[in-house]
Parts: sequence; C-alpha cells; structure tokens
Amino acid sequence: MFVALIALFVALGGSAYALTITGRDVKNGSLTGADVRKDSLGGRQIKESRVGKVPKAKVADKLGSRTVSQVTTRAFFAAQKAAKGFTGNETLIGKLTLPAGAYIVSAKVTASNSATGTLKAVCFLRAGTSEDRATVALAPGGNAANTGSLSLLQAHVQNSPFDASVLCKAEGSEGLNLFGQPPFTTATNTKIAAIRADDAQVLDF
Repeated sequence: MFVALIALFVALGGSAYALTITGRDVKNGSLTGADVRKDSLGGRQIKESRVGKVPKAKVADKLGSRTVSQVTTRAFFAAQKAAKGFTGNETLIGKLTLPAGAYIVSAKVTASNSATGTLKAVCFLRAGTSEDRATVALAPGGNAANTGSLSLLQAHVQNSPFDASVLCKAEGSEGLNLFGQPPFTTATNTKIAAIRADDAQVLDF
C-alpha cells in the first residue's frame, strides 16, 4: 500500500526522469533500418572492418591499400591538325605525354604516296619502352589506291611520366630517293588514344 501511494504521488506531481538505453538493453538483431534515423550514423559509429561490399559510393579515399591518385581510370586523346611528310628516316608524326600508370594505347595513321612507284609506309607506336609496328603498301600517286591506313596498339606500365609517340618512315625501290624533300609519303588524320586503367594486367601468350 505504501509503495502504491508513493507511485501515485509521483504520477500526480508530474515528476520526470531520463531513460537511458544501453547496448545491454537491446536484443541482438532486434533493431532494423527503420529504427535508425537516416544519415545519423557516421564513420565513428561504424566499424569499417565489419562492413561488407559497398555497392555504390560517391566519394572514396582508398581502394584497398591504394589511394585515389594510385587507382584511376582516365582517357587521353590527341589528333593531328596538319599533314606531315616523312622520308626514309623515322619521322615523329605526333605524341601524347602521359602521367605514370598502366595504359592501353592505340593509334591510327592515314598515309599517302605521291611517288611514281609503289612505296611502303612503316609506322611505329612507342609507349615508353614498349613498341608496336604496322606496314602498308601504297600504290603510285594519282588515285585513291595511293592511300592506306595503319592501326597500332600497345600496353605499357610505367611509374613515371612517358610519351606515347607515333613515328613513320618510307620504304621502297632503290630507284626512288626516299630521303629527298619534299617527301613522297605523307601522314594525315593521325590519332592517339590512351586509357589509363591501373587494375589492367599486361600478359603474354
């Protein structure tokens, strides 16, 4: 009776007290997402090592042990503006300077021949110390047959900046002076593209 009267006086008097809930009061697995206010939990309240795969994130500082600057996918592109002649010596047609990383580099060259005899255009894609080479036979000038295209592709990984360069030279019969000026062979519409993908694997087969 005495306890009941005390409870009644407390109720009538309007006394209030704070209710504190700790982890001991919550049954494992009893709370759901609906029980947690949206965006109320941050990094300090979440143990990162217990978090599974994150399907989507707007911002990330790291991927595994690598920082954002170490894991990047970027595209680089350069195109030739003016035609450039090349002789029997290797001639730089164009280049793309790339920051350190792992790359897949491709290039395309359109070559033409204005000589009276058939020539070959030999072009190289050099990415750092890696190289690809392509050759096309060019009929004598005067019709559409004197033009051909060359496609080049190379992968390269380097820990410092490097150039991806396209170079071309002409090869032909001994009766033609391939080293004279102006050159018989011309490169136009050259394009160089590089995709940086630091998770790329460069393999041999």
